[in-house]
Amino acid sequence: MDLVESHDLFMFDLDGLLVNTEELHYLSYKRMLLKHGFHLTWDFETYFSIAQKDSDAVKHQILQLFPDVLKFVTGWKDLYNQKKALLVEVLKENPVSLLPGVANFLQLLKEKEKKMCVVTHSTKEVVEVLRHKIPELETIPFWFCREDYTNPKPSPDGYLKAIEVLASETCRVIGFEDSYRGIQALIQTRALPVLINGFDHTMREQFQKDGILTFQSFHEVMST
Repeated sequence: MDLVESHDLFMFDLDGLLVNTEELHYLSYKRMLLKHGFHLTWDFETYFSIAQKDSDAVKHQILQLFPDVLKFVTGWKDLYNQKKALLVEVLKENPVSLLPGVANFLQLLKEKEKKMCVVTHSTKEVVEVLRHKIPELETIPFWFCREDYTNPKPSPDGYLKAIEVLASETCRVIGFEDSYRGIQALIQTRALPVLINGFDHTMREQFQKDGILTFQSFHEVMST
């Protein structure tokens, strides 16, 4: 199947799929906890294995490790808002790049005049920083940020919103994700779900058994 020619609307996750920011989210959690005197000893691989499965998994694990952190705030929401603010700082301080093959794939879709959008858990503030730092992201005209839909992935709310706004009944839709919860969100829509993940071969094998298309990078998508 030619994935480009056979689809009209292309939906993308952002963090970990288009841009290499997952480690910066990890650093933001570490910095947030350190502000309150707690040292998160997870390596990045541990963080990623927790974060990619469920939107609340990091919260539950951190509160289990550091229950006393709640003494310094009004609740987890306060901590998470601190993490989001620190993420903007971390993004501004560190270089951010597109993942392998992304720039070429986006350019191909632009040349083919395909409709594109991003559906992300990131806030509009974070998205604006990323779009400023990575001009290639301006290839994508439509963005659905965390403020634009109700429930986070694995709920399909964000993708359903994008399909409602951008797709006609005959529009052929495809979605790209890098995480377990992202694929679960796509499965609940009429989009063809595609996993792009060069980091977690176990997850790729699991989804392959379920009949989900999987690739290690967008380079591999374009060469198939």
